[in-house]
Amino acid sequence: MPTVLLVLLVIFILIMVVLLVIQASLIIYSLKLGVPFVPSKNKVITTVMDNFNFSSGARFYDLGSGDGQAVYTLAIQYPKVQFIGYELNPILYFFSKFFCRRPNLAFHRKNFFQADLKNADYIYVFLYPELMKKLLPKLKSELRPGAVVFSNHFNFSEGIAPERVFSSSRPLETLYVYKF
Repeated sequence: MPTVLLVLLVIFILIMVVLLVIQASLIIYSLKLGVPFVPSKNKVITTVMDNFNFSSGARFYDLGSGDGQAVYTLAIQYPKVQFIGYELNPILYFFSKFFCRRPNLAFHRKNFFQADLKNADYIYVFLYPELMKKLLPKLKSELRPGAVVFSNHFNFSEGIAPERVFSSSRPLETLYVYKF
């Protein structure tokens, strides 16, 4: 009996160490990147699905895709659209690669500021205002006319007005839509 208890104790300790490493990674990358991991609420993704129809062959990029759930949900709904997520945090990236598998969905562990966005038809972001301000010149220079940017909660404070706003009184559920 003591051997069983020892094995259970070792398993428990290993699980706690793994969870601690995951949590430490999330904290370290939040500090390093200046953006914590906050998953998009289902309401925001549902708003995108209910109000926009993506044509076959379109390319949809998620810049800072986190755990991949936003584009994974969309990829299930739109199997003929190519979804691409960019994420720097290795834990979130590997989580996405492992749990969010679809033939029309790819993830890259890459800084989206280094990514080529010229082929994007749609872009989804959930970024702090400082990053939004830094991202806007890249979007203006790389996106082709007609490309659409969805921004969860945070808007571009200057330089472009949203074409449409889906307001919500609940936190983190407002969606800004921009057309370039």
